[in-house]
Amino acid sequence: MTKYLDLGINTIAINENKQAIYPWKRFQKEMITKDELERQLADPRAKGVAIICGAISGGLEVIDVDTKYQTYELWQTIKEKIPQGLYGRLHIVKTRSGGYHICYRCEVVEGNAKLALRHASSEEIKANPHNKTLCIIETRGEAGYVVAPPSEGYEVIQDGINVISIEEREELLSIM
Repeated sequence: MTKYLDLGINTIAINENKQAIYPWKRFQKEMITKDELERQLADPRAKGVAIICGAISGGLEVIDVDTKYQTYELWQTIKEKIPQGLYGRLHIVKTRSGGYHICYRCEVVEGNAKLALRHASSEEIKANPHNKTLCIIETRGEAGYVVAPPSEGYEVIQDGINVISIEEREELLSIM
C-alpha cells in the first residue's frame, strides 16, 4: 500500500464513499509518513486509498473520464484522438464505475476543472431535478484527489506515471 509513497505520490485512506477517513487538507502540503498511512489503513473504516494531486505529488494531475453518463463510445473516441506516442506514456486506471483516470505529471498543474458537460436527459432530470448538466470529463489537480488501485474496483490498465510537457498537457486538455 505504500507503492505510491515510494513514487513520491501522497496517499490517504478513504472509506467506501471515496471520502477521506481523517482530515486530509494538511496532506495537500505535507507528505504523509509511511507510519501514518499504515495507521490510517489499519482503521476499520478504511476501504481503499486515494492519491493526492498537485505539487505535493510531483506535479501529479489526473483527467477523470466518467463514462456512466456517456451517450456514445466516449473512451474509444478519446483514445483515438490522443497521439500514440503520448498515449503510451500515460498511466491509465479503469474505475469501479467503468470510467478512466488518465494520470501524468507536468510542471504546470492547476486546480480541479470541469472540461466537458452534457445536458441531462428528461429521465435524469426527473430523478434529480437539480442536475441540469452532468460532468463527463474533469481534471483533478492542486487540492484534489482520486481513488486509486488497489482500492476495490480500480484496475491499472497501463502503468507508468510519467512527466509530460506543458504542450502535451495542453493537447490532452484540448482533446477532452
